[in-house]
Amino acid sequence: MFNFSSDDIYKAFEVAPNVNAALKNFLKREVQRGDPIERFVKDLRKSFSNNNPAAIKVFIEKSLPDYNQHFLLLAGYANAEAVNEISESVISAHAEEFNDTYEEGDSSITITDRETFDRIIKDVILVIENGLKEHKLPDSQFMKLVLVNSIFEDKVMKEVLPHFTN
Repeated sequence: MFNFSSDDIYKAFEVAPNVNAALKNFLKREVQRGDPIERFVKDLRKSFSNNNPAAIKVFIEKSLPDYNQHFLLLAGYANAEAVNEISESVISAHAEEFNDTYEEGDSSITITDRETFDRIIKDVILVIENGLKEHKLPDSQFMKLVLVNSIFEDKVMKEVLPHFTN
């Protein structure tokens, strides 16, 4: 549904204040020792420590699409301050009203108020786009997805994502 390239991912990390610290923090908080993701994140961290953009892009390219979800999480960690600020502004402005527009099932949601749901998502898109500009982050589908991933639960994302591809 979302198309992003290794270049989109690289640009998200390129503007991050401290990629090494973010990747180290991710390992500490999200990965258990021995988990196969541990090797991936350590290898990514090593490629960034060599400070060779071409090599980093090659590593990212080789990791796609197997680690798409991990790149989203890692880019969120790498740009944590901006992602948290943008996400919080969306949540504080819309969470209560938004949650009233659907009912949750086991693995999906049923939208009960489509008009309000769609209106809120349009506003969320504007908040995300403005937040990316304000924080000087890339205005790419990848960064939008990083934010959508940090704001919405998986079962809600299924209904939200189509709004971001139009």
